[in-house]
Amino acid sequence: MKFYKANFNMQLPAGKPGWKLLSFVIICVLSLLITQAFSWVNQNLTRSPLTAIDLAIDDLALQIRTLTYQDKRVSPNDFVIIDIDDFSISQLGRVQLWPRKFDAQVIRNISSGKPRVILLDALYTETDALPEAYVGLLTERGFEQANSIVAAMSTDVYLTEAIREAGNVILGMFDTSADFLEGDSFNAELATQLLPRIYGSRQFSGGYYQRSVPVLPATDFAHNAKAMGLLKVNPDPDGTVRLYTLLQQSPFLDGETTASQVRLLPSFILPAALSYLGLTDADVEAQHGLIRLGNVMRIPVNQRAEFSLNWLGSGEGFRYISFYNVWSGQVPLSFFEDKIVFVGSSAAGLEDLKNTPVNQVMPGVEVHATALYNLLNESWLVRLDDSHQLWLKGLLVFFCSALFLLIPQWQALIAVLILISLQFFGYVLLIVPELKVLFPLSGVVILTISSFTLSLVYRNATEGREKRQLKLAFSSYVSPQIVEELIETGRDPQLGGSEREISAFFSDIESFSRISEKLNAPQLVELMNEYLDAMTSIITEERGTLDKYIGDAIVAFFGAPITVEDHALRSCVSACRIMEAETALREKWTETKADWPQEIFRLKSRVGINSGLAVTGNMGSSKRFNYTMMGDTVNLAARCESAAKQYGIQAIVTESTRDQALKAGADCSFRKLDRVTVVGRTKAVELYELVGFRDKLSDQQQRCIAAYENGFEAYLKQEWTTATAYFTEALSLETNTAHNPSAVMISRCEALRVQPPDDGWNGVFNLKSK
Repeated sequence: MKFYKANFNMQLPAGKPGWKLLSFVIICVLSLLITQAFSWVNQNLTRSPLTAIDLAIDDLALQIRTLTYQDKRVSPNDFVIIDIDDFSISQLGRVQLWPRKFDAQVIRNISSGKPRVILLDALYTETDALPEAYVGLLTERGFEQANSIVAAMSTDVYLTEAIREAGNVILGMFDTSADFLEGDSFNAELATQLLPRIYGSRQFSGGYYQRSVPVLPATDFAHNAKAMGLLKVNPDPDGTVRLYTLLQQSPFLDGETTASQVRLLPSFILPAALSYLGLTDADVEAQHGLIRLGNVMRIPVNQRAEFSLNWLGSGEGFRYISFYNVWSGQVPLSFFEDKIVFVGSSAAGLEDLKNTPVNQVMPGVEVHATALYNLLNESWLVRLDDSHQLWLKGLLVFFCSALFLLIPQWQALIAVLILISLQFFGYVLLIVPELKVLFPLSGVVILTISSFTLSLVYRNATEGREKRQLKLAFSSYVSPQIVEELIETGRDPQLGGSEREISAFFSDIESFSRISEKLNAPQLVELMNEYLDAMTSIITEERGTLDKYIGDAIVAFFGAPITVEDHALRSCVSACRIMEAETALREKWTETKADWPQEIFRLKSRVGINSGLAVTGNMGSSKRFNYTMMGDTVNLAARCESAAKQYGIQAIVTESTRDQALKAGADCSFRKLDRVTVVGRTKAVELYELVGFRDKLSDQQQRCIAAYENGFEAYLKQEWTTATAYFTEALSLETNTAHNPSAVMISRCEALRVQPPDDGWNGVFNLKSK
């Protein structure tokens, strides 16, 4: 009696893809806002930890390089640094007491070699220091014309002549506040006349450094120099030099300005770059975030007219030559031909050492040389402005948000770690050294983390409900592990199916109609609930999927919706466990339900299993459907279950199931049962009895199987007497003496002896009942 039918159906809510798209956009926007908020705070803090981290990463990217491949117009070999080093000081005495004749001699020696330009990283704002030191001494000793005597001893004239004759000497100047000027030491007319006439928009140059008063070299030096530039180098708040200033303002020269333009002062190296490129002051044009040198060069700068220095790698460097060696004529003059020559100092006592990303102690003159080298090769580092950073973040947040929303959460966690690693190593090893681009890496990392976090929050908030619905829909008829795997795939249930290899499982309680007639409704419900709960638990524990209940029958399958490689073995193990569980239930009911009808104490089921290709999926209407199976494989499994009744056994499997189960493991024992055709099929199939777990078989059962299979081999050979003898032996060993396969085969052999089969008979028996 099939008195009820219970299917686990799913009814999907109307999909709202628009909400998912909106959520994606919201995540992107919020991630960007969070990142921009961090950036704003970062920019407005005097000492921001994020800025410190970004600068440290930039420094690391510069430190690990060996070669920088910047040689476009010039190479490091085109630069020479004449170094006022400790050796020179030991040979010539204190620098402050050197006569200017020393400097003049070095300039003459250099210029004789015909260099491109000579840059003196020194301040010549006063007359010769040595004669001045003697003015007081001569005056004290009564020399009334001490100043005249000092003037006669001065060597400034030698330096003036050397600068004039060279014709390509660039001098340095510094700036100070008007309050520190002594007397008329600032000559506004001289400054206006000699300083380069470079003008910039007052709007664009509003953020440039404000240099109050430019302090020029002494008049004779200034008049004969090719050009002058500011020597000031501005370190970052941590004391490290990373930027170089090209132009600066000087409000002291505002008389030269208009309402829209302001006169600008060049850096030390800018006149040298103009000279090398064949340009003039008039070719310099200051624009917003850009300084043009004619049509030759466009230099990206920040709001203070600074560009980022691209330091040389550890495998390259500028040539240093001791000042003393040049002064003493030990360096061949030809060495300076077409060279860019700097004169500066590495001596610690002269306090011109800078802290840089690649060297904690670098002479200031090398900072200037690096800046000029970058400028001539157009190899500066480009720091992305805010608009370009926003574009970069926009592309990144689109990618990250989409990625984190599409992949499983545990993969998203791994992905965020991989992305951050790629961002770091890509920035340090590729973007900075190869592309010469700088940007705050912390912003990119924060964006990635924000995108991941918001995606995680969204998925936990929205997908949590969907997961609960999916668990509610599936957990009743598949194992919790399979439910979790379904959830992790992220696929919504949808109408349609796919063909795959499965094991179809059918079970039915023997003589259930007679049992149900003996029980009242409450008893029947109680009995079936307990029975189905126990049997379904076994199926799901073995990774099976419950298809449906049809009255007392259980329909299930193994290998879908999640692929299970050993599905045949698991289906057989489930059948063996079900047979054992029924024994346990009968024993339990004998004690707890002693007053119930005796039929329940003999309750047992019949099982049919077949393995092969079948269609599995959600089938039904678009509003309501089942996750089920269809196909010939399924129909044959159902026929196996009904055939078990004809042989008086509990479980029948097909040859396909038996072979696959044995291939996966030797857990179960089988008896070759028969070769038949079933109702609705013309193709013969070999049937096997699933006897039970191999390690639990008794000696009697093993001898029974052996005798039966020997009999079946004789049966196929039409040796009816021999077959009957073996089947008779097996009959004596059968556990079910009332109705069993041995008795069936004995009866069939007798019938075939009386009426032999036709020629070509292959042992196939036609089962005529379902």
